[in-house]
Amino acid sequence: MSWSPLQSPALPHSPQKPALFGDCLYFTTHEPFSIARLHIRSNEWLPSPIDLPGDLAFARVVSSSDGKGLFLVGGVGQDGISRSLRVWEMVRGAWVEIGRLPDMMMRKFVSVCYHNYSHVYCLCHGGIVCVCCTTWPEVLFFKVARGTWHWLPRCPLLQEKWSCGFRWFSFAPDLFALLVVNTSSASMSTWRDSRTAQLSRSMPMV
Repeated sequence: MSWSPLQSPALPHSPQKPALFGDCLYFTTHEPFSIARLHIRSNEWLPSPIDLPGDLAFARVVSSSDGKGLFLVGGVGQDGISRSLRVWEMVRGAWVEIGRLPDMMMRKFVSVCYHNYSHVYCLCHGGIVCVCCTTWPEVLFFKVARGTWHWLPRCPLLQEKWSCGFRWFSFAPDLFALLVVNTSSASMSTWRDSRTAQLSRSMPMV
């Protein structure tokens, strides 16, 4: 096993991670925004599967935790200024809008990022699409199943005036153990540690 160089299109420097969907890693490019796909098995860059919606001020692409859904989060506006924040889902080769941030929450989001979208990145956690900012201690999230928007409040342990960056990530702990039972029927069963259920109950729900 060894490292080998791989030519790539011009990709922006941002905290956004690529999205794994199917056999490809999905990236968003510089303006004019498009999607670049890297086929993992062949190490080939593939053309964008479909054009992005128009009038995007920024674009982020994320995939669901189970790898079955691909979502696009983007600010829509003119001259690089977002007037609305929307979420699209890839459905049968087309971007279908599934959520739009209410105006009141949009005003707060704009005041947080100051139209500097290089600090904005997105991630998926279960059925939730999170919109994060490296300079703000709160997380804006969208519940895909319900189509509702919410703010996850700041951690109460943080001081009021906190001059540092913030990095959010999805963490879904699970513990499994494989138990092989030697019987006359040579059966195999999977046993799930009881601590998993206890740990799941101790995780905060949003």
